[in-house]
Amino acid sequence: MIPRNKIAAIHIAKNKANLNDADYRAVLQRVADVSSCKDLEAKDIGKVLYELNNQAVACQPRPGWKDSQLKKFRQYVRLCKMGMSEARQLLYHCGGAMNEESPDLKQVDFDDVMAAIETELETRVKAGTSSVPGHIQLQYWRQRHPNKGAVNTRESHLIFGLWNDLKAYLGEEKRTAQYLLGFAAHVCRLNRAKAVEDLSAREALKVIDALKRRIVQEQKKAADVPF
Repeated sequence: MIPRNKIAAIHIAKNKANLNDADYRAVLQRVADVSSCKDLEAKDIGKVLYELNNQAVACQPRPGWKDSQLKKFRQYVRLCKMGMSEARQLLYHCGGAMNEESPDLKQVDFDDVMAAIETELETRVKAGTSSVPGHIQLQYWRQRHPNKGAVNTRESHLIFGLWNDLKAYLGEEKRTAQYLLGFAAHVCRLNRAKAVEDLSAREALKVIDALKRRIVQEQKKAADVPF
């Protein structure tokens, strides 16, 4: 029977590849001629993980904003009757990118620019140069915007989700909230640990990237194959 940590690694890779049960078993059958990971031979574990990880990479969304975010940004630009050149200057001021399709843009940049463009929209509505349909709330993006520079709920949920993935590879003594906080403090070079909810947005992004790298490292160890 294969070790539990390698079974966990296979199932995590399966979930990241977004495979249903039939497609997952098809991979096992094609790569190792088995229908369950528990029946894998040691020599086939690395092959299966390699295949699943490749599929996981292939199904990852493109970097940058999601299509829904791009659509919302452009909708508010139109409501403002703002040219794209002017809108991109505002984007550059908020997120440091000159184009809304830049792969470097993060959720925190979207939060910042939507709050800023909503402020501009409200100013133009009051001046009578723009109007909004009845379903648009002129305080919506600013009300949901986190305190300037603070972690938002999406980022904190992602941290805890990645932490749950990482725990599958750790010994029992490390599967604690204190270990996660210490990990975050080390990554962000903090003098003392602080709760995830108290991180800044930039610190949260550092923790997210570090957790992703650590999971990849643990997957490589579990696979026992060179990458």
